[in-house]
Amino acid sequence: MRWSHLIPRVEREEAALVGSLSLLHFLIILAFTLARIARDGLFLSQLPAQYLPYVSLGLAVWMALAAHLFGRFTAGVAAHRTLSRATIGTGLSLVLFSVWLHFGSSAAAIAFYLWTGAYGLLLTSQFWILANERVNPRQARRLFGLIGAGGILGGIVGGTVASLVGPRPAPFDGSRDPSRAG
Repeated sequence: MRWSHLIPRVEREEAALVGSLSLLHFLIILAFTLARIARDGLFLSQLPAQYLPYVSLGLAVWMALAAHLFGRFTAGVAAHRTLSRATIGTGLSLVLFSVWLHFGSSAAAIAFYLWTGAYGLLLTSQFWILANERVNPRQARRLFGLIGAGGILGGIVGGTVASLVGPRPAPFDGSRDPSRAG
C-alpha cells in the first residue's frame, strides 16, 4: 500500500509559508501546553481541588470578556501585527506572573489560571486568522493539515518536556491509604 497519496503536495513557492506557519503553530501550542501544565500544578498546589469548578466558571466568563476586549482593541489591525503584539504581551505577562507567583499567593494562582486560559484561546484564534489571510481556500484544503500537524507536534513535545522536567511523585506504597486503616 502506498501512503504517498495521504501526504499533501506542497508546491515549491508554498514551502516557506507552510514551514513558517507550522513552526509558529508548533511554538504557540508548545508554550500553551507548558503554561497549562504549570497552571494546573500551581493551582492544585495552592488551593484545594474543590475550587476548580468555581474557577472554571470564572474562566468561561473571563474568556468571553477577554475575547471581546481583544477584538475591540485589535479591530482594523493586520493579523500579523495583532499576533506579534499579543505574543510579546503574553511573554511580558508571563514574566510578571513569575515574579508575582514567587510570593506564593492563592490570588496569583487564580489569576494565572484565568490568564493562561484566555491567552491560549486568543493566540490560537489569532494564529488561524493569520493562516486564513496567508493561504487561499484552494491551498487551505491541501495545507492546513500540515500546518495543524505543527500544533499537534507542539502539544506532544510540550507534554513530553513537562513529564521529563517535572517532579516525579513519590511511589504509592499503601502505608498512608485511609481505606487500610484498621
